[in-house]
Amino acid sequence: LALGRTALAQAAAIAESEPSAHDAIAELEQSAVASELYGAGEVEPPFARGLAAIDRALEILPGQPAALALRARLRRMLAYDRRNRGEDVTDQVSLCIADAQRAVELAPARRDGQLELAWAYLLSGEVARGAGQDPSEQLGKAIALAQAASGIDRDPDNQVLLGLAFKVWADHQDATGEDAETNRGRALAAYTRALELDPSLGPAWQNLGIIYYTRASQPRSQHPTDDLEHAIGAFEKSRALRPNSYVAPYYLGAVHEALAQHARAHGGDPGPALARALEMYRAGLALNPGLPHLHNGISMVHVQQAEDAWERGEQPDPFLARALAAADAAVTTAPAQADGYNNRGEALARRAAYQHARGQDPRALARAAAEAYGQALARRDELAGQIEAYAAKAATLSGGSSTPAPGAGSGPSGSRTEAADDLGALRARATEVLAHTPVDLARLAGLAAAQQAYLTAYEKAETAGGPGPGGAR
Repeated sequence: LALGRTALAQAAAIAESEPSAHDAIAELEQSAVASELYGAGEVEPPFARGLAAIDRALEILPGQPAALALRARLRRMLAYDRRNRGEDVTDQVSLCIADAQRAVELAPARRDGQLELAWAYLLSGEVARGAGQDPSEQLGKAIALAQAASGIDRDPDNQVLLGLAFKVWADHQDATGEDAETNRGRALAAYTRALELDPSLGPAWQNLGIIYYTRASQPRSQHPTDDLEHAIGAFEKSRALRPNSYVAPYYLGAVHEALAQHARAHGGDPGPALARALEMYRAGLALNPGLPHLHNGISMVHVQQAEDAWERGEQPDPFLARALAAADAAVTTAPAQADGYNNRGEALARRAAYQHARGQDPRALARAAAEAYGQALARRDELAGQIEAYAAKAATLSGGSSTPAPGAGSGPSGSRTEAADDLGALRARATEVLAHTPVDLARLAGLAAAQQAYLTAYEKAETAGGPGPGGAR
């Protein structure tokens, strides 16, 4: 890579006014960004070099569709990296979409522009879902663009794009209590097709494993252990094909954690699975020490090991010390994310509980745990505020009450009261989630997104003069 940079820099110095020389530098740096994104995580330096090169190419010759698509790809990768660290990527996503849209406007028949715009909409949908918003519109656009591209059935990368879009949609449906199996099945079919076209495609194996793991995690999963074993097989193949990527080790850690929980629930020994989970998280951390997800995974494993040690009559404190250190590392790497604070609170709360059981004073530890939980729950309060705002808006549909009168739903105002009824049910489910400790933030965000989507659909229908979402049953 260093030799390539030197050669291309020399070529660009000789042909300073030739945009293709700068395009070549940007292509090289984009490859470096992709490698760092799933590896060591040093994304910013190659991104800066690549952006400078592509900006120079567009300065020399504005309106190059291929250069605009490449700049969109660079910005998309930077957004994924920053998002993984808990940063706000709204501006990067907007710039990414703008570049990709301009590329399509200039050359509507070019597949690179179409597919980069599809990837940009997919990213926008993922960001929306993470913010507690409904991603359906963005995901629908991504899927439509991918399906309209020529040669879709023969392009494994395009099948991976489709699979990811359907997978994110299914995740949203899981969080809002909808039936996600149709979209999960579509994702599974897309990944399977990608691997039929190219069995050596590491990202397809990786995402196939994620689908199996997600399906195993659902409350209504019929064969969770079978799905977890399928996930392990897929992740191991991905890991062999992409040994410098942290993604497969991270998910292998999560899968073995799930197997440990299953063993504990059925009277088995969770120890071996927890040890394997820890090994995988540490393997990922060796590749990318700055990723908070890996630190949080290690923290959770140590908390479970502490619990098992206590039940065996052994000392849990060494495990809790390691859990606390890992949670602190997660907070250091991603101070804007709630998970590290939550795991810190969990480790401190367990230590306080064990002190109390030993007859010691746990109050200092309990206060520290409460402080950590308080920082984690700031996100909960934000989502709760969104839900209350949507509920207040829903109340206007039924004349000031979010709960319709008994027997309402017939007559001219039936669609309005049905809409209020449906929104009231969503609010009730959110209230149930808020009543549990710890709060399931992903599910709470999904319910907030569902309320937002329902209100938007109702308002559009009212504007068009038709029935609201609840009126077409």
